[in-house]
Amino acid sequence: MTLEGRGQFSKYLPYAFTEQGIAMLSGVLNSDKAIQMNIAIMRAFVEARRLAFQETDFRRQLQDIRNVLGDMTVS
Repeated sequence: MTLEGRGQFSKYLPYAFTEQGIAMLSGVLNSDKAIQMNIAIMRAFVEARRLAFQETDFRRQLQDIRNVLGDMTVS
C-alpha cells in the first residue's frame, strides 16, 4: 500500500488494542458484558500467540524435511 501526499505514515491510528491494553482495561471495566468481552479478547490473544509459535515450529520442521530430502536426492 502506498500512501499519497506528505509523509509516509497514515494520519489516523488503527482501531486496535494490544494485549497489554486489554489487560489494563480489566481494571476499569465493571459491567458483566465488558468483563466477558475482555476475557474473550484475552483468550484470542493467547490463541493467536499459540498459533504463531506453532507455525514457526511447522516452518522449521518443513525446512528440516526439505534438507533431509535434498540430501537424499543428491546422493
